Amino acid sequence: MRGYPMKASRYITPEAVDQIKHSIDVLAARNPKLTWAMIAEATGYTRAALSRHEEIKKAYDLAKSDKRTIISDGEQVEELKAKNAKLRAEVVKMKTILEEYDNKYIRWLTNAINAGLSEELLNRPIPKTMKTTVRERGKSK
Repeated sequence: MRGYPMKASRYITPEAVDQIKHSIDVLAARNPKLTWAMIAEATGYTRAALSRHEEIKKAYDLAKSDKRTIISDGEQVEELKAKNAKLRAEVVKMKTILEEYDNKYIRWLTNAINAGLSEELLNRPIPKTMKTTVRERGKSK
């Protein structure tokens, strides 16, 4: 980065913005105490010109924040494995719950049929509550 400014024109073009954002990431990874002066030296643009661009300012603020951490590939793989294991456990749990609901449905259906309830009666819509009925009357006025 140092000694190789990227400034090709007087103005910061959209392509230059992308390069500058990348430079900010690289500089932040190498030096946790990133400054505008370091970025200006690396890019060839002035601090004022750099900080005027919203995208560049956001990239700089993100690089300076404590939220930003660089994760190695190994750490990322381990994180994804843990997430995968958690999701697999959740899928097993959901399948168990679904099976329980299926069994409950079959049991209720059998009991309803044995009690003489027809499918037509079981599929009848739930009646509206008094509150819902009053609200609907108010909307139609």
